[in-house]
Amino acid sequence: MLIEPGIKPLCDVLNSYYGIVTLYSCEGHPRRPARPYVAFRAELGEAELIQEAITACRGKLTYNWWITGCFNPEGGWVYSLEPNDVRFRRPLRFGFLPNWRRERVDLDLKNIADSIEMTLPRNFRKNGPI
Repeated sequence: MLIEPGIKPLCDVLNSYYGIVTLYSCEGHPRRPARPYVAFRAELGEAELIQEAITACRGKLTYNWWITGCFNPEGGWVYSLEPNDVRFRRPLRFGFLPNWRRERVDLDLKNIADSIEMTLPRNFRKNGPI
Protein backbone atom coordinates (compact mmCIF):
# COMPACT_ATOMS: atom_id res chain seq x y z
CA MET A 1 0.00 0.00 0.00
CA LEU A 2 1.07 3.57 -0.66
CA ILE A 3 1.90 5.61 2.42
CA GLU A 4 1.55 9.34 1.94
CA PRO A 5 4.88 11.20 2.17
CA GLY A 6 3.93 13.42 5.13
CA ILE A 7 3.05 10.50 7.42
CA LYS A 8 5.66 8.04 6.09
CA PRO A 9 8.50 8.97 8.52
CA LEU A 10 6.23 8.31 11.48
CA CYS A 11 4.92 5.03 10.03
CA ASP A 12 8.48 3.88 9.26
CA VAL A 13 9.61 4.55 12.83
CA LEU A 14 6.60 2.83 14.39
CA ASN A 15 6.93 -0.19 12.09
CA SER A 16 10.62 -0.50 12.95
CA TYR A 17 9.80 -1.72 16.48
CA TYR A 18 8.75 -5.23 17.51
CA GLY A 19 5.12 -5.41 18.52
CA ILE A 20 4.09 -2.16 16.82
CA VAL A 21 2.26 -2.41 13.51
CA THR A 22 0.67 0.49 11.69
CA LEU A 23 -2.74 -0.27 10.20
CA TYR A 24 -4.04 2.91 8.58
CA SER A 25 -2.70 6.40 8.14
CA CYS A 26 -3.33 9.76 6.50
CA GLU A 27 -1.01 12.77 6.24
CA GLY A 28 -4.02 15.08 6.45
CA HIS A 29 -5.71 17.15 3.76
CA PRO A 30 -6.89 20.62 4.81
CA ARG A 31 -9.13 21.16 1.81
CA ARG A 32 -11.16 17.93 2.02
CA PRO A 33 -11.15 17.77 5.50
CA ALA A 34 -9.00 14.88 6.56
CA ARG A 35 -7.00 15.09 9.76
CA PRO A 36 -3.55 13.52 9.94
CA TYR A 37 -3.43 10.29 11.94
CA VAL A 38 -1.82 6.90 12.21
CA ALA A 39 -3.68 3.89 13.63
CA PHE A 40 -1.50 1.13 15.05
CA ARG A 41 -1.46 -2.00 17.19
CA ALA A 42 0.83 -2.07 20.20
CA GLU A 43 0.99 -3.28 23.77
CA LEU A 44 -0.05 -0.82 26.47
CA GLY A 45 3.54 -0.26 27.60
CA GLU A 46 4.64 0.59 24.08
CA ALA A 47 1.73 3.02 23.62
CA GLU A 48 2.69 4.67 26.92
CA LEU A 49 6.27 5.09 25.68
CA ILE A 50 4.99 6.66 22.46
CA GLN A 51 2.88 9.08 24.51
CA GLU A 52 5.98 9.91 26.57
CA ALA A 53 7.83 10.65 23.31
CA ILE A 54 5.06 13.04 22.24
CA THR A 55 5.16 14.75 25.63
CA ALA A 56 8.96 15.04 25.47
CA CYS A 57 8.87 16.99 22.22
CA ARG A 58 5.93 19.31 23.02
CA GLY A 59 8.18 22.37 22.77
CA LYS A 60 8.95 21.47 19.14
CA LEU A 61 5.33 20.86 18.09
CA THR A 62 2.97 23.41 16.54
CA TYR A 63 -0.17 21.38 17.30
CA ASN A 64 -1.42 19.32 20.24
CA TRP A 65 -1.16 15.55 19.64
CA TRP A 66 -2.47 12.59 21.63
CA ILE A 67 -3.00 8.86 21.52
CA THR A 68 -6.46 7.39 21.89
CA GLY A 69 -7.55 3.76 21.86
CA CYS A 70 -10.67 1.93 20.71
CA PHE A 71 -11.89 -1.42 19.46
CA ASN A 72 -11.84 -1.90 15.70
CA PRO A 73 -14.76 -3.65 13.91
CA GLU A 74 -13.03 -7.03 14.40
CA GLY A 75 -12.89 -6.49 18.16
CA GLY A 76 -9.15 -5.81 18.37
CA TRP A 77 -7.75 -2.90 20.39
CA VAL A 78 -6.02 -0.25 18.26
CA TYR A 79 -4.45 3.10 19.04
CA SER A 80 -4.62 6.28 17.01
CA LEU A 81 -2.06 9.06 17.15
CA GLU A 82 -3.71 12.25 15.94
CA PRO A 83 -4.00 15.96 16.68
CA ASN A 84 -6.21 17.04 19.55
CA ASP A 85 -6.36 20.65 18.45
CA VAL A 86 -9.23 23.01 17.67
CA ARG A 87 -7.43 24.07 14.48
CA PHE A 88 -8.25 20.63 13.03
CA ARG A 89 -11.99 20.79 13.67
CA ARG A 90 -14.22 19.40 10.98
CA PRO A 91 -15.82 21.82 8.53
CA LEU A 92 -19.29 23.13 9.18
CA ARG A 93 -22.17 23.03 6.71
CA PHE A 94 -21.46 26.62 5.73
CA GLY A 95 -18.05 26.04 4.19
CA PHE A 96 -15.71 26.47 7.16
CA LEU A 97 -12.27 24.99 6.44
CA PRO A 98 -9.79 23.75 9.05
CA ASN A 99 -7.09 26.21 10.11
CA TRP A 100 -3.82 24.28 9.82
CA ARG A 101 -0.75 24.28 7.58
CA ARG A 102 0.71 21.32 5.69
CA GLU A 103 4.36 22.23 6.30
CA ARG A 104 3.80 22.60 10.04
CA VAL A 105 2.01 19.24 10.26
CA ASP A 106 4.84 17.56 8.32
CA LEU A 107 7.40 19.06 10.72
CA ASP A 108 5.33 17.92 13.74
CA LEU A 109 5.15 14.37 12.35
CA LYS A 110 8.92 14.32 11.78
CA ASN A 111 9.60 15.66 15.29
CA ILE A 112 7.30 13.03 16.81
CA ALA A 113 9.07 10.28 14.81
CA ASP A 114 12.49 11.54 15.98
CA SER A 115 11.30 11.67 19.60
CA ILE A 116 9.94 8.11 19.39
CA GLU A 117 13.34 6.91 18.15
CA MET A 118 15.03 8.59 21.11
CA THR A 119 12.46 7.37 23.68
CA LEU A 120 11.71 3.74 22.83
CA PRO A 121 14.30 1.26 24.09
CA ARG A 122 16.69 0.01 21.42
CA ASN A 123 15.92 -3.64 22.26
CA PHE A 124 12.44 -3.17 20.77
CA ARG A 125 14.03 -2.44 17.38
CA LYS A 126 13.52 -4.68 14.37
CA ASN A 127 16.19 -4.90 11.66
CA GLY A 128 15.10 -1.61 10.13
CA PRO A 129 12.13 0.30 8.74
CA ILE A 130 9.62 -1.74 6.76
